[in-house]
This record gives sequence, C-alpha cells and structure tokens, in this order.
Amino acid sequence: MFSVANFRISLPTAALLLLPTFSAWGANNFALCPPFAPELPDLPALGINTPAQAEADRGRYDGKLATLEGAAQLQYHDQRLLAERIDYNLSPEKVEAQGALRYWDSTRILFAEQGVFQPSLEQGQAENVRFWLPAPHLSGKSAQVTRLNAQQDQLKHVSLSSCPEPQAGEVRDWTLNAEQIDLNHTTGRGVARDAWLNFKGVPLMYAPYFDFPLDDRRASGFLYPSVNYNSQVGASITVPYYWNIAPERDATFTLRPMTQRGVMLGAEYRQLWQEGRGSLRGDWLPNDNDTGESRYLYDIQAQHRLDAWDSSLAVRRVSDIDYMRDFGTYSTLSNTAYLESHFSANRSFNSSINDQAGQWNLSLLAQEYQNLSFSVNGASLPYKRMPQVLLSGTQALGPVRLSLLTEAVRFQSEYANNPEGERYAIIPTLALPLGEHWYSITPSVSLTSLQYQLDTSNTPSQTTSQNIPVSSVDARFFFDQYGEHFNQQLEPRLYYLYVPYHEQSAPLFDTDLPLPSLSRLFSSNRFIGRDRQGDANALSYALTWRALDAKEGYERLSFGLGQQYRFSEERVTLNPGDPITERGAGEAIAELNAGFSREWSTRITASESQTYAVLSYRPLQLASAEELPHQQHAINLYYGNQAEITGLPSVNQLGVSFVWPLSRQWQILGNVAQDLDAKKPVQLLAGLAYESCCWRVKFGAEYYAISNPNPDIVEYSTAALLQFELKGLGSAGSQADRRFERAILGYQPDEPSRF
Repeated sequence: MFSVANFRISLPTAALLLLPTFSAWGANNFALCPPFAPELPDLPALGINTPAQAEADRGRYDGKLATLEGAAQLQYHDQRLLAERIDYNLSPEKVEAQGALRYWDSTRILFAEQGVFQPSLEQGQAENVRFWLPAPHLSGKSAQVTRLNAQQDQLKHVSLSSCPEPQAGEVRDWTLNAEQIDLNHTTGRGVARDAWLNFKGVPLMYAPYFDFPLDDRRASGFLYPSVNYNSQVGASITVPYYWNIAPERDATFTLRPMTQRGVMLGAEYRQLWQEGRGSLRGDWLPNDNDTGESRYLYDIQAQHRLDAWDSSLAVRRVSDIDYMRDFGTYSTLSNTAYLESHFSANRSFNSSINDQAGQWNLSLLAQEYQNLSFSVNGASLPYKRMPQVLLSGTQALGPVRLSLLTEAVRFQSEYANNPEGERYAIIPTLALPLGEHWYSITPSVSLTSLQYQLDTSNTPSQTTSQNIPVSSVDARFFFDQYGEHFNQQLEPRLYYLYVPYHEQSAPLFDTDLPLPSLSRLFSSNRFIGRDRQGDANALSYALTWRALDAKEGYERLSFGLGQQYRFSEERVTLNPGDPITERGAGEAIAELNAGFSREWSTRITASESQTYAVLSYRPLQLASAEELPHQQHAINLYYGNQAEITGLPSVNQLGVSFVWPLSRQWQILGNVAQDLDAKKPVQLLAGLAYESCCWRVKFGAEYYAISNPNPDIVEYSTAALLQFELKGLGSAGSQADRRFERAILGYQPDEPSRF
C-alpha cells in the first residue's frame, strides 16, 4: 500500500450509469425557463478506449483498494463522479462515494450525500438524491435511487417536475410526488406508484398507478382524458385507453360519459403495411337519453398500392341526419353537409409513338354520399357513381398534341324523383402549341361526344346522344423587365372560343355553375361537369402584371384584370327556363395580390357578382432569444359577398380572426364571422392563453350556427374550450388548439409535451 498527495491513477472500466437515457422534448417548450442545470466543473469527456481515470488531493492504493480523499474524482468516458471520498474496491468490484457526491454524463446530473456502485453487476444505489434530466427537462428529489440492472431503476420517495427550483419558502408550480417510481429503459416507460399530482401546492389528482413515457416510443396504457362542454350533449369527459399491439398496429378505446346523452363507447384501430395503411373507427351510443334511440358512427379507410395501381377505400356512415349536428365538437364538423364513401383505383402509364412520349391515367371509382344537412334536398345531393371508369392522357404526335378523355359512369340516387342512368363520353382534342420564350399560341379543336341511357319505369331505357365540336385559340405573351429593386412581368392573354349551339336536355348528374374567376375566362366550358357544354362565340382577354422583389424573390404585387366579350347570345342554360345570356361584354373580373412586406399581404377577387378579400398580417418568426416561439402574431380581416346565382346561395359575410400576445406569457385568440344580411353571427370564437416555464393553459368559448330543419330558423350551439398542459408530463382538455387552428389562418398549435 502507498499514499501520496495529488493522487492520479488509471483504473479498470467502471460502469456508473444510474438512470436511462431520455429523449429530448422540444426546446421551444421551455423558452420561458431560467437556466436548467447547476454549474459543473469543466471536465472534457475521455475517449472511448481510454480507461477510467482517478484523481484526488490524497490517495492510497494497495492493488485491490483505491481510496481517494479531498476533491476525489473518478471519470470514465463522458461519466464523471466527484465526492469528498471515493473507495474503489477491485475484488469484488465496488465503488463507495461519500460527501458532496456529484455525478453527471451527457443525459443526467445527480447530487447526493453518498452512493454505492457495483459496476460488474450493473447495480448501484445513492441516498438523498437531487437529480436533473436535461433532455426531458425534469428535475427533483429522491430519498433513494437504486439501479436494479442495466435497464431498470427504482426511485423511492420521489418528487419531480419540469418547473424551476423554487425560492426559499415557495413551492414549484407543479410536482409529481410518488412513493416509488420505476424506470424501464427497455420499454421507455416510467411507472409512479401511490402518486399525487400537485398544482400550486394543492393536490390535484391521486393515482395509485401512473404510467408515463421516458422517450417518444409508444406504449399501452391510459391516455389523458379530454374534458368538453357542448350545448348539444352537455358536459362530457372522454377517457381513452391506448393499446400498442405491434410496431405497425395499434388501437384506442374510449369511454365518453355525457350529462345529457348517456355513455358513448368508441374504438379506433390503425395498421401500416409495406404497401399501404388502413384504419377502422367507430362510436356507439346504445341509448340516447334525449331521443331514446341508438346512435352510431363508423369510418373505414385504407390506402393500398399493388404493382402500378394505387387504391383507396373510405366507408363512412352515421345512424341519422342529426348525428354530426348533435355530437360534432366544433362548427365545421357540426355543419357537415354529407359524408362521402368511395372505392377508387388509379394507374398511370406511359406510351411512345415514333419516340414521342405520352402520359395516361386509368381510374376506377365507386362513390356514394349520405345526406347530413336539412338544407340539402333530394335534387341537390350528389349522385352516386356506381361505378365510373375514366381514361385520360396526352400523346405527342409530331408538332401536334393529342389529348383524350373517355368515361363510362352510372349515376344512381336514393331519391325516387331523381333520374338515373348511364353516361358515356369520348372527348378527343388536337392542339398545336407554337411559340418561343416570349409568347405562346395554341390553337386546338375537340369533339365532345356524349351518350346517355336513362332509366324509365315500365319502358325500355331512353337513349340520347350529342356531338359538339369545340375550337379555340389561346395566345399568351410574356414581357420581363429587370430592375435594381423590382423585377416586373407583364402577361397579356387572348382566348377565342367557338362552340355551336346544340340543344341539351340531359339530367344534371354532376354539372353546376362555378364561381367567377380569372382562370375560368380561359376554360372551354362555362359549366363544371359534362352534362352541359356551353355554346360560345366569345373572346376572353386579360392582362396580368407582377412585381417581384429583386433581392428576396417574393411577389410584392400582382394585378390581373380580365373580361369576356360574347359575339352572340349564349343559349345553353343549366336548367330549363333559366335566362339566356345576351351578347356583349361580360362582367369584368379583377384579382389583386399584394405583399406590402414579408408580414402584410392581401388578396382580392372582385367582379359584379362577387367580392372576396383577405387582409393578413403574419410576421416571420425570428430565431433569437428575444422572440419566444409561442408568441404568435396573426391578424386576418376577410370579406365575402356573392350575389345569388343559379344553384348557389347568396353570401354577404365579414369576419376577423387573430392571435396576438399581450405579454411574454399571455396571448388572445379569436374569430368573429358576421352575416351582414341576416345581421347575425355565423361564428364567435374567443380564447385566452397563458404560458409559464413549465405549464400552459388555453380556455375560451365558441358560439356558432348549426343547421335546422326549418330554413327560416337560425339555431346556435355553444361550446367551452379548455386545454391544460403540464410540460414534460402531458395535457388534458378539449384540444382547443384544433379549433383555433381551423378558425385562425396562420395559427400554429403549440408543440405538445408527450404523455
């Protein structure tokens, strides 16, 4: 044995890990926090092949036992152990540390009074521990930390939190106090037993068994409940249980007691496979206290790729027309007009003629709808397609481009008064693109050939056909000017369209009038769908000017103005008896896009029959310490006015949506939409959010219109919003972020802590 001052020696490998590695939470979650970890000596990590190093003011070593005293230090790779005294017994291997024990590595920091470690057995124990876990931003105290094996640790009499250390006489904002916490690095989960969750020093919840994550891996267990209030169902709480079946499969089961309706059961199953994904979801209310009936929803979805085919399946159904109105949790869902179900398969392929390429797409579709709106009657509900086969594509033939669309579809309706039948379409188009970099002229001719076989009662099916030629010339010119501050583009466009008149009386299976826009001026058909081909002898003309920032490249300003001049009246109408459009100039359409700066922008579309405008302020998020990520700025002022058009209702609405910080911790959120004609609100949504270092809360209220069997009655629903989150532990509430995200353009939900 020998003893020396300033003792330094290399020792065999010492495994000193006490806690498993934690995955990092989003750093932005804790932007309001003070520095997290205590100050530590600067001890660079040792190399991977470097043996353990020991150092102390005084030391003794007899070949079996090394005793370090006075600023004792033991280091292995990135693990450091400091104490007043360290005894290292090589056989049997045992390390004892006493007095001001400090241990840290890349993922954890431990302060304790004493500790005993057995590296060969990968076991150890420390007493009166203060710990910091920088990655998940958790810290706390434990009377005893025991390492059971390489993958498991046990903490006794534990208090942990993501809140900063309190001042003398104060308490942390929230703490999880448990008699015992077991950490399992293999599963990535922690289990607290006999645990109390305290908030502001007040016990908030007791749990004899509390399961929480150590990283971002999935695991079976109860998720945090969601608390909601809606005037249709009353107060409700949704309790979900998550089942992690396999890496590619999981399921969630929910229990939702509602004060006005009863108890709803729900389940969702999800699966991934190499060629696609699928999900099954269902909700069932065995006995609605309000209606006395069983209510249900099911939703089956799948996407699959087989060789060159992409397929999609969606089957959605609810028990009755009032289901979404009663159980939808926000305005958009409550006002769903209909549910769509379908099966589709698509395949793309290439062709080559004389070394010239072509691209084609073949699609198969079966589609139906379930009506959920009182304002949708039998005539306006979309038809079922049972089925539809569509082949479309283009092929280069020398300088000419051939486009071809072929379709065969059967339309069915659940309403007896609606006609049903089959439609067959062949629409070939020949185009001759001409031009250089500064202009493009494309003459084209096509033939719209349709045949209908309509079902009639007690008689053979009625067959009608029509063949309508369509010819057009599309000319575009491009003039560029480059400057020091702005690059300018001027684009005049002329489009002549000629379609002779043909009387058309086929049912309107999928055809309607579109909203006016500049792009619609240059379409070969003024109707959407193939049941009507509008006659035309008209010239469309437009001028578009753009100014781009020469340095940053974004569009500072663009303005487009267009109109159509009809050389003859347009006699084809959507419905019999609709007025004929007289010859002469049509309504002028203007579109303005202005980026006054990177933050301010506006978009306006205006014509005689409609005006839509949005003015938005959304500043860029700055990557600086002074700019807190949760402090969002967004203001949107929007206006919509549309005259009543055949098949489209009139609209006259004004609204504003916003999210704005009041301070470093408070922000307000909201959306107000007003019907100017009815002088009644469409939606009122207001919220207030608070965020501290380690918790945040959002609360608010929503008042929105819902459909009513009587179109003359405007009915409203109310909802209460609450979302409360303990950072690093999880959130509970109605997921208010989802509603704010749908209602406020530019709003970004908070990055949640995992739970």
